[in-house]
Amino acid sequence: MRAFASALDSVPLALAENSGLSPIETLAEVKSRQVKENDSTLGIDCNGRGNNGALHLAPVGTDVYLISFLRL
Repeated sequence: MRAFASALDSVPLALAENSGLSPIETLAEVKSRQVKENDSTLGIDCNGRGNNGALHLAPVGTDVYLISFLRL
């Protein structure tokens, strides 16, 4: 179970590191906010917009992918 939880943490850690953020501090902050605000949709703010909520961010380019998929 611990290995599974560790594997799930690898994605946000990589996102934080690749965004130039401190991975461990960023992950700890997001997990703390998820518990405090009871909001499991909070994630890593890779773009520095100040909004960590995944539901508040507009998907980028999804219409292009959908059109490409439908053409197949």
